[in-house]
Amino acid sequence: MNEGFHWAFVGMDDVLQLHSAAIDQYGGDPTMAPKAGCVEGSIGNAVTASMYVAEDGEPDLLVSVAYLLVDLAKNHCFVDGNKRVDWSALVRVLDANGFRIVAEQEDAAKLVNDVASGVVDVHGVLRWRSSPDRITAAPGWLDTV
Repeated sequence: MNEGFHWAFVGMDDVLQLHSAAIDQYGGDPTMAPKAGCVEGSIGNAVTASMYVAEDGEPDLLVSVAYLLVDLAKNHCFVDGNKRVDWSALVRVLDANGFRIVAEQEDAAKLVNDVASGVVDVHGVLRWRSSPDRITAAPGWLDTV
């Protein structure tokens, strides 16, 4: 995890590990490397884009994960397992920062499919995640801050 700001974010190694786990569990071609620069570009764009909306120069974590989901989904970095990686990266970042996302599997799959097909953009992801109780602090996490 990258921790250049006041929160942790995924790095290239994290995304590759998530991809490997998705392929191991659900199948797909494990031999193909991601498109050159695709994962790094998606991660970099997610953080950079969120900086433009930050008033204090500190990127917003929830905006960054929305951009991460959209960028990974639209860039289609891998031959197989893209949507699982996209969702897993979002969950990994939130989890590393003490948050849990609350969504039924069908609801999460619909969101990722809609993002990948271009039906939902970053603003749509932000609206989706702003549903009541969609993102919560992990039990006990706030006690450690």
